[in-house]
Amino acid sequence: MSETEYTYSISTDFPNGKVASSRLEQEIRSSAIVTALDRIDTVGDSCDVWFKDALSVGDQAILDDIVAEHTGEPLPDGPTPVKQVDTEGLDPDVAKNCTEGVDIDVESGVNPTVKNLSYPFPIDAVACRYVFDNDEWEHGDKFDAFGISAGDPAIGAVTSPVSIDDTVINVSPTVFQYLRAGYFVKFQDGDEEYRVGALDEVAGTITLLSAITEAVSAGKTIHPRRPFAFNIRVHKNILYPVGDLTAGSSIMDTGSILRIRYYHKTDPTSNYQIACDLIQYF
Repeated sequence: MSETEYTYSISTDFPNGKVASSRLEQEIRSSAIVTALDRIDTVGDSCDVWFKDALSVGDQAILDDIVAEHTGEPLPDGPTPVKQVDTEGLDPDVAKNCTEGVDIDVESGVNPTVKNLSYPFPIDAVACRYVFDNDEWEHGDKFDAFGISAGDPAIGAVTSPVSIDDTVINVSPTVFQYLRAGYFVKFQDGDEEYRVGALDEVAGTITLLSAITEAVSAGKTIHPRRPFAFNIRVHKNILYPVGDLTAGSSIMDTGSILRIRYYHKTDPTSNYQIACDLIQYF
């Protein structure tokens, strides 16, 4: 193997006449290019893209396409690592001062119910509680919740075609820098969000807890969703705090989306509302 350089003119090869090296690096590493990227150098009008070895004809064509579509805009802040928050000893009455009330509207025949919230500032959300004011709940109903970083950045790509009912997915190396078991992932152009059960960096695979319901072609990007560090249980007509308040929370960076999903055991047969309190610690 020998390092190989591919040189592009910033003013003529890039559509906006500028390069954001970190974005270009992510776009290359997230692509279907097989040969490992070494580095990107920019001097004057030249952008030199170095690989560990020479690219195949097909991979060079992919690189040309990436350059031709590169915006030159800096990346938004990437996925934020899980942060440990020590809430031991906090007065629960004080915590109520950091509570946001949210109504989740359930519609007949719609399952799951999805509620998206966004914030213009970072928060640490560590607990949730809610109350049902109806007779619609069933044993077996469940919630999940996760954060989506601002701009929904990609962390890598699928490297082999994925068929319906597959659970083991081949992914690019950058995925393992951001993903961990318990996170959710969404694939480019897909509608579903799948929970990750295991990661094997040596084999270059992730294993999902549920089977794929939509085929995914090689090269499609992967987008992470960070789970909240609490479990939610359904109890009728009581305000029930959920989660361990000493557990690590998922920090929500500015501009993120908090997505709450409520799964009814069977499809809802009427419209009703769930009152939900998000308890935040700063």
